[in-house]
Amino acid sequence: MRFARTTATGVMLAILQAALAGGGPYNVLIVVNDASDRSLELGQYYQDARQIPERNICHIDTTTNYTIDTVAFTNQIREPILDYISSAGLSAQVDYIVFSIDIPYRVYQSDSNDANGLSAAMFYDYKYSPPPCSLPSAALSSYYESELAFSHSDPETGNGRYYLSAILSGWDLDQAMALVDRASTADGSLPTGTVYYLRSGDNHRNVRWWQFEGAMFPVRFLDVPRSSQFVFGWDITGKQDVVGYMVGRVYATRLEENTFLPGALGDLMTSWSGYLFDAPYDDPRPSALNWIQAGCAGTYGTVAEPCNYTNKFPQARLHYWYARGFNMGEAYTMSVQAPYQGILVGDPLCQPYAHAPRLDVTGLASNAVVNGSVTVEVSAAAAGHRTVHRIDAYLDGRFYATLTNQAVQVLDRVTVVINGQSYSYTAIAGDTLAAVAAGLAASIADTGVTAQASGDRVELVQKARGTAGTGITYSVFTTNSLGVEPVLRAWTPGTNFAETTFPARQQVVAWGAVDSGDVLKIVITRLDGLPFTNSVVAEESDSSTTLLTRLCNRVNDDTNLQDCLGAQMWYGGPTHDSSRSNEVSAFVEARTNTWEGFNLFIDYQVVGLSGDDYSGHPQSNSDVLGARGTIFLMEGSTTLSAVLVLDTTGLPNGPHQLSLIAYGGSAVRSQGRLCLPFAVSNSPLSCNILSPGLGKFFAWGSIVTVEVEAVSGVGSITGISLLVEGKTYAQTNVVPASFEWDTSGFGAGLVGLQAQVWDSAGGSAVSTVRLVRVYTDRDSDQLPDWWEHLWFGAVTVTTAAADSDGDGMDNLAEFITDSDPTDPASYLRVTSITCPSTGGPLTLYFSSSTQRLYNVFFNDGGLCGTQEWTAAESNAFWGDEVLTEWQDGSTFTAMHRFYRIQSQTP
Repeated sequence: MRFARTTATGVMLAILQAALAGGGPYNVLIVVNDASDRSLELGQYYQDARQIPERNICHIDTTTNYTIDTVAFTNQIREPILDYISSAGLSAQVDYIVFSIDIPYRVYQSDSNDANGLSAAMFYDYKYSPPPCSLPSAALSSYYESELAFSHSDPETGNGRYYLSAILSGWDLDQAMALVDRASTADGSLPTGTVYYLRSGDNHRNVRWWQFEGAMFPVRFLDVPRSSQFVFGWDITGKQDVVGYMVGRVYATRLEENTFLPGALGDLMTSWSGYLFDAPYDDPRPSALNWIQAGCAGTYGTVAEPCNYTNKFPQARLHYWYARGFNMGEAYTMSVQAPYQGILVGDPLCQPYAHAPRLDVTGLASNAVVNGSVTVEVSAAAAGHRTVHRIDAYLDGRFYATLTNQAVQVLDRVTVVINGQSYSYTAIAGDTLAAVAAGLAASIADTGVTAQASGDRVELVQKARGTAGTGITYSVFTTNSLGVEPVLRAWTPGTNFAETTFPARQQVVAWGAVDSGDVLKIVITRLDGLPFTNSVVAEESDSSTTLLTRLCNRVNDDTNLQDCLGAQMWYGGPTHDSSRSNEVSAFVEARTNTWEGFNLFIDYQVVGLSGDDYSGHPQSNSDVLGARGTIFLMEGSTTLSAVLVLDTTGLPNGPHQLSLIAYGGSAVRSQGRLCLPFAVSNSPLSCNILSPGLGKFFAWGSIVTVEVEAVSGVGSITGISLLVEGKTYAQTNVVPASFEWDTSGFGAGLVGLQAQVWDSAGGSAVSTVRLVRVYTDRDSDQLPDWWEHLWFGAVTVTTAAADSDGDGMDNLAEFITDSDPTDPASYLRVTSITCPSTGGPLTLYFSSSTQRLYNVFFNDGGLCGTQEWTAAESNAFWGDEVLTEWQDGSTFTAMHRFYRIQSQTP
């Protein structure tokens, strides 16, 4: 006799999942290659981790080679994916394509050396290009710099042409699965960390450093626990807080000497890092997979020689967009203007800085049994000072309806006040947040401020340089010309502009042949108006490099320039300007990181050798020297309500799931999701999977018999289908039905089986989804690979006989009992025994799992004799969570009784 003990929460009212950015699990299609068991397994693993409907797994059959030509790509990959989206009824919801491992990641044109990355070719089809050191206009992405949540069908982002695409991969399957683990648990975690922007000494590949300060400045207007560092050097080491890392050099080394926080992004500007496994010409340049191995959730590389076009690589602003809450896929894809030669590796849904709305419902309880029409009342509340824009309903994983949508309305008016002067824009029909932002920016004609729209925000920049900007005040408010409550909202992070924190900088150059007696001369006028001159005269052995280096040293040794009023000068290296022989550069930089630095005056003169004279204030980074402010726009309300009248009469009897999605009102469109399981019962028709039983395990490649029963109170059963992964696998009209399911066509992991029946009265019913664990054991150690990955992160680091936690139970026993093999306090044991003095039944309490079956055996004889153990229960029973209570209801006359507990896998 056993009794359940209440040791944990029994039934949740609903499943609330937060922190999903513009894309969520229903917007993703997972593509797996049937030619690879690894591809199938990783796709299944990602589906489970992200709770993506199994129907959204698309099977293709293609080569596992690293490359594929354009014809095969079209016929075996792109067209089958597009056909499946349409045939599966997913056209209204799929925005993201996520490729599993072992799918060709380099697409080439067979009659040339032209190549595209897989994610790019899926994003906007294959783009033909001339030799690599060029930039074809056809390769430019209209999603670049949009600063809007991605949607395939949105005219402002996907325009019905683009599918945001990424690749899940790693040096091995364990690393790819670890990527999924890190990324899926990072969502909404708001990691406190640092983005490191490195300017290396490799001037061919460090060309993105000019973008760093422009990416760092706007982060100051975000409420995120994140900082940025501009670092001069070849690499970083010993950092424990890396959430971002951007560098350009031939080789990225020592990544393993840093700690990348969950959700971190990192990439290297170099040729061929997109050659994941097969670097060309035996080139030792690092694969993008090194970043995944180091702990990143996303990275980027090129599959062809890109030359050093920054347009072909991620811009530094990707880290700003990521900090705003955009997901990894959006941030990276917005940051690459010409992605055709690149591949995006990682989980595109990862969004550590997202703030999701929360939902609540009345009218439909979790697991309720309903019939007829059901009225569901939905409410959503925004996070913090944000708004909720829209609520959608999905039924059984498919888009069902938009319940409410509060978008910018005609005559909504936004007004910004800058230093007491007002500027306004009034919305017209069809305006989006981006259109309003553009209109507001155009209306700002302040002579002291420039305005630039980007997505749903307007960036304000002080025009004047060398003067304080914190005195510039600004505010914003919205109204509606009809006097109604505006749907358009706006806010500013503060009341005054924020000053620059960067030193003013001016580049100077010299090139060509150097003759003895040539001169480089610079006069730097300090911030207090005092000029100081330094010069160098060429000697016979000098080059443009040595001469400019000596001038830098001379300036830096000048004690008159070494305090905050002065300047320093650092050698920048070759410019690699092909039109100028041996051109090198240096930078004159203020020693103060304030607006005053612009007031330095530089007079640089080149005598003899070639060079550009310069006379003026430092201008090379003038775009970040003015004070700034930002106006953020939103649409919607802080709370949003809707009513869904769900007519169940057209639904099959049996279990269903209603999912409600609330979207944030900014351009980020963060998603909050509430899932409600319920059952429909409009007639007696029903069906049930008899076997395999609950929690069953099967080795990958097994043939599993699936038995289905069906009951119809009206008419006769006319058909039965077996659905695997939400797709029809087999059909029959024989009742009861028996199907043979070949597991080798599906990924190892939790695979859903479901039956559907029809009767002659026109009714239909579905069974409860039976989740079956399909497993692999690639190292043949008796331990399923998924279990080894779960506890040890890899399948080859331990053995079945090892006792990893020293608790006396080997790993095989820990698996069988579903205990924690890394915790010495977690093992199958009797925790307590009660035996009332009044003669009541003896009660055992033992540690247990809901995923294992148990039985109790007793022995009334001796432990050392031949007395056999007797099962106390005729059938094994399921364990309870944490602790199971079992009572011995039998009577015995022996002086003693011994007990033992047996655990077994289902």
